Amino acid sequence: MRTTLRTLLLFFIFALPFGTKKFVSALLPRFFENAREFSSFFIYGTDVLALLIIGIALFYFGREFFRGGAGMKWLITFFALTLFSLLFTMNFRYGTYVLCELVIALLLALTVKGALSKEVAGFHSICVALGFSAFIQAVIAILQFYYQKSIGLWFLGEPVADVATKGVARVTIDGVSYLRSFGTLPHANILAAFLVLGFIALAYTYFTVAPGAKGSRIASVLGMATILCGLVFTFSRSGWLIAGLSIFTVLAYGFTKHEFRRVALRFLGVVAVSGALLAYFFGWAIAPRVGFVKGEASVDHRVFYNEIGITLIKSHPLDVGIGNQVITADANELYVEKGLPQIWLAQPVHNIYILIASELGILGIIVFLVLLFYAFRAVRFKYPKLVFAGIMFASLLAFGLVDHFPWDLHAGRLMFWVMFGIMVGLSAEHSRPS
Repeated sequence: MRTTLRTLLLFFIFALPFGTKKFVSALLPRFFENAREFSSFFIYGTDVLALLIIGIALFYFGREFFRGGAGMKWLITFFALTLFSLLFTMNFRYGTYVLCELVIALLLALTVKGALSKEVAGFHSICVALGFSAFIQAVIAILQFYYQKSIGLWFLGEPVADVATKGVARVTIDGVSYLRSFGTLPHANILAAFLVLGFIALAYTYFTVAPGAKGSRIASVLGMATILCGLVFTFSRSGWLIAGLSIFTVLAYGFTKHEFRRVALRFLGVVAVSGALLAYFFGWAIAPRVGFVKGEASVDHRVFYNEIGITLIKSHPLDVGIGNQVITADANELYVEKGLPQIWLAQPVHNIYILIASELGILGIIVFLVLLFYAFRAVRFKYPKLVFAGIMFASLLAFGLVDHFPWDLHAGRLMFWVMFGIMVGLSAEHSRPS
């Protein structure tokens, strides 16, 4: 059973970005047409796999599954608040569906935590699975940019779209529109987040591989270079910025640790050469995307969405209910007040902290921040695993400052809580007495 749990968990990590799903019913037909992900009831392949893994973990770990001291109490409190928030929802049906998705993610986090703390699965193996999956996604992204359309992987969750598809994310350069690559994920920004996670995961394997394992180090280099190329084609400015900050943090850590200085220097070379080649061949596409233009819709709308979230927090300090931020804001005509009358512009707050505060109330965001504290509490420079995991989790939290997917979209939610489970599991591993 131990081997089965380990194998399934690593396969799940690899399958995180593959959104194979079955449409069940439209839950919010007013807001989004064509069965959009955050308006409808889907059964996801990763949810089915997650439930299987959780069931095996419950049987294998027994009572240990729900043990975790104060951190577990705060997690239970957070769940209780989300359950309580259903009392305030305008759309109870949709709120219940979102809560069920969150429960799966929370139980999965506990499974990952238990697997790491009990050494059922190792962090290195998780990084290999995550890095290999990101490499595959980067290859898909490159092909999507080359062909300027999806490449036929709809059965793995790839959106069926091309550069002319209505509502698809695109970028305009010198008057020509280009498709932003999305892999098998619903949006280019989510792909960018996953690629950043995969890049850092491969950076960990590069730093910690045995000196004689040249094949593994070469594989890590090729993987990182490919991921950087795929990241370019997402045209995600937040992804580029967070990747840059993550790389800087990895380098700072590497040069600080005496045993990693030579590896850090080689890592810097890999990044520099990859960056130079990408700038030489694709500078024409990168340069126009760097920086922001005054009055740019993607920036202005984010400001408006955040202001709408703050208005909801002030008017509903307890909460508006999980999954109900958009519904409540629309019912109160807050989008119209901000000059966003089109129904397709009624989107979630693009900041998970404001979004959680609006959906779960002031108490909800406080408990959420306490959970983040527990996730980072054991990070120390002497533990490379915790440092690299911390960089990965921090990158997701940074994406949460400018986007909503780590909280309310299926793939983003799973990424977030899996990383939370990794952080808590590694903390438990290193807090055990020697």
